[in-house]
Amino acid sequence: MWVLAASLVAAAIPSYVVQTIAGSDFIGDGGPAAKALLATVEGVAADALGNYYLADTDSHRIRRISPKGVITTIAGTGKPGFSGDGGSATFAQLNYPYGLATDFTGNLYVADFGNHCVRKISPDGRISTVAGLSNDTQMAGPRNLAIDTSGNVYISDFIASRVYRLTPQGAFIAYAGSPTAIAMGDNGPATLARLKNPAGLAIDLSGNLYISDSGNHRIRKVSGGIISSVGGTVATPIGLAINYANELYVADAGAGLFLRITNPNSDKPAVKSWPQLCRDVAVDYSGNVLTASGNTVRQFNGSSFNLLAGGHDYLFAGDEASALTARLNRPMGLIRDPAGNLYIADSGNHRIRRITPDGVIHTFLDGLSAPSGLAFDNFTGNLYIADAGANSVLVWKPDGTLSTLAGKDQLNAPSAVAIDSVTHTLYIADEGNNRVRQITPDGKIQTVAKLQAPAGLVIDALGRLIAAGTGAVVVIQPSGLVDPISNAGVWLNPRGLAVDADGALFITDTGTQRITRVDRDGTVSLVAGNGTRGLTGDGGPGALAGFDTPSALVVDPGGVVYVADTGNNRIRTLTVDKGLAAPVTALQLVALVNAASRIAGPVAAGELVTILGTGVEAYEIQIDSVPAQAVSTSPGEVTVALPESLATGGSVEIQLLLKGVPQARVTAAVTLAAVGVFTGRIANDDGTLNSETNPAARGSAITIYGTGEGRTGFSATSTVDGQPMDIASFGPSLEKPGMFELVAYVPAGYFPAGAKTLRVSVGGSSSQAGVIVFVR
Repeated sequence: MWVLAASLVAAAIPSYVVQTIAGSDFIGDGGPAAKALLATVEGVAADALGNYYLADTDSHRIRRISPKGVITTIAGTGKPGFSGDGGSATFAQLNYPYGLATDFTGNLYVADFGNHCVRKISPDGRISTVAGLSNDTQMAGPRNLAIDTSGNVYISDFIASRVYRLTPQGAFIAYAGSPTAIAMGDNGPATLARLKNPAGLAIDLSGNLYISDSGNHRIRKVSGGIISSVGGTVATPIGLAINYANELYVADAGAGLFLRITNPNSDKPAVKSWPQLCRDVAVDYSGNVLTASGNTVRQFNGSSFNLLAGGHDYLFAGDEASALTARLNRPMGLIRDPAGNLYIADSGNHRIRRITPDGVIHTFLDGLSAPSGLAFDNFTGNLYIADAGANSVLVWKPDGTLSTLAGKDQLNAPSAVAIDSVTHTLYIADEGNNRVRQITPDGKIQTVAKLQAPAGLVIDALGRLIAAGTGAVVVIQPSGLVDPISNAGVWLNPRGLAVDADGALFITDTGTQRITRVDRDGTVSLVAGNGTRGLTGDGGPGALAGFDTPSALVVDPGGVVYVADTGNNRIRTLTVDKGLAAPVTALQLVALVNAASRIAGPVAAGELVTILGTGVEAYEIQIDSVPAQAVSTSPGEVTVALPESLATGGSVEIQLLLKGVPQARVTAAVTLAAVGVFTGRIANDDGTLNSETNPAARGSAITIYGTGEGRTGFSATSTVDGQPMDIASFGPSLEKPGMFELVAYVPAGYFPAGAKTLRVSVGGSSSQAGVIVFVR
């Protein structure tokens, strides 16, 4: 049996090489737009050269369709974030881009909603920010855009319920809507009118601006600074476009209709509707009308809608072809059969897929809910499936039948299964019930052990049942007692388990983004994962590779480890490097998290970070080889402040040493900002801590403490339940190094009382979910 490791010992361990064998980011670029994969298109636009532009919002990309119908990505990497200004837009990060507009010189403007700014892509493909990141141009939620013949850019701020104008000279002017307006304001100054969640914008040939006043269920027009309501009753207008004949096209999302309003300014406008759920509309320079609806873009010919782009499942593709070109959606479970077929619980696609030994993938079982765990009985040929979304465990038999072994009245989000091929007992990680269960051959189900959120199971060659739960990997004895494999602090959130032919145990840890190995003598060593979430390292050493939420594992007879890299939608292999690299030395495995949010990820200059691991409080600290002092320590963790000189786009390395000998090492990418808020440390205006029994008054100021704002000079925005807060002050704390203090006002007026979700955003980074402020 394994020897309990008091700490991780130095030992010679093999090096592993990482390679992807299934899954890709294929979205159809370079091919026909009609065959492209789109996530959710929220914005469409056209330029004078006949190109169409799509804001593929949920994939954080801008796509372009050429006059020949070929689609390409011109901005965005597919991952949300903020980066790239001054460089090529294809390498930049966007964060839920929405509205688009082009000017007469070929510039494309993007409402980068999640980054609270407007970006510009010039004809040479370079990206820059033109509004939103300075104190003078702050916006809460820029959603849609329009540009007039003079080059003025109009911006609808969906969250702040205002419309702004950005002049060619860079002046940022409030154009419509007032945060203090009580009346609708029709026939008066637009800057004194009440708007509610303005979305789509359109400009006619006379320079009048039309606004989709979605929350007020009407279309507004601003002419000469005076606002009015036009076009009649509309349920929830969110997209607008106008043609040369002064016909107004409307995406009425509330009614699920596409509208054409002729003579919108008349007392009785002519309205024609079609049952078409649209998110945005645009008119090109030839008068053609485009509509965006979910993952589909269509062209309206006056009576019907013809497919232009998309219309396919964005997260599923590639069956009956190489697995390397397939699209997976949060693959969870993995198992191999004796013939060498690899089965994947393609959880987000609600199916089981199988990769044959020749590398071809196809759907094996469809119509499941969210399969997350698999087990194969080599004796009977049965495939067992933990279908977490249906709270069920299923069995597929070689005769093709599929049946339920245990259902939702017995299980709660089962995440893994393991079969004892000798006794034919099936074990279930009943994650939602915090139990490990078993189903005996006669069909009886019973609990064998209690474990916090069990997520992984495996049975070794000696018949021992091993389980992974919150922070622990344990052996479950027949009596129901659990024996830990190693001391607490080695794993944060272990999930996948597998055993090789030599009895070594492999473990994935979604908390540290690493894969570790426990040898029979208790040595715990790093197999793969650099501790930073990402998709890097294919073809190189496992220890330098980036993973994103690795989950299930399986090891083939030759010792190749297959990993479900869930967050990256990939299946990757780890193969022992038999000659290229010398054995490496095992170091203690530690995690690096934001000191406020306790979440791992990229870091920012000056941020307070916490290192988690057994005994770390006793070690010396070096940051990029420079000695550093701890800000605070407690058993199993130490907090330090990162240097303010860290360069964005690089990385930082923290080493822990004992008498000068390295004991642990962790690296992280450096980004503009990595905001975290300290929960339980929000202060009311009288200085007392905010709590359920001590709520803040509506309209009062609260002080929020956090870290990770970087040293970029960005301003901060803050929301409570999505409603913007007025900022009184924001800056580094003078009393608490590494922290920032944000003083903001709780919304007043009709803002309801109770527990409210708080978010703080700086430089495109938003604080963690789950921060609560209480309001009376």
